[in-house]
Amino acid sequence: MSLADVYGTRPELLPRSMVRLVRGDGQGERRLVWVGRPGIELLDLESHLQVERDTVGRLPRNPDATVDWNAVEPGLVICSLETESADVDAILREYAPDAGSLVFLWGSVAIPSVEMTSEVARDQISAILESSPEFWICSPKNRVLMEFSFSGSLTVAQLPAP
Repeated sequence: MSLADVYGTRPELLPRSMVRLVRGDGQGERRLVWVGRPGIELLDLESHLQVERDTVGRLPRNPDATVDWNAVEPGLVICSLETESADVDAILREYAPDAGSLVFLWGSVAIPSVEMTSEVARDQISAILESSPEFWICSPKNRVLMEFSFSGSLTVAQLPAP
């Protein structure tokens, strides 16, 4: 089974406040398809791979796909704290100001990556934290990556220069 066969096949695992079912266009085999709600775009595989290469892919990774923060270039890590005690809305405002859009990548490639405006992301962050223990938020404009790990930690880092 290839990545193309798996990527984005489980959009129903996203919070319902982010996606909805609509009638298909009749061209494909599906009568109902999942789409992002207003301000939320489900990324296709090509877009997902591009964002992943430009963000998480620029950092050293552990076997479980999380970032190996111990191997990251000194000075790139901005802060690291426990997710439970973090004010994620404030962190988004501080480290991704005027980001325009943010991209969310999930711990499973079966869940499609999503792009949304900063405002929509701040509205959705509570639902995301409740439903997804492991994900990354990328701010391409600010060159910032936030990793929410299964262990309950949140790390914010500047991405290395291209």
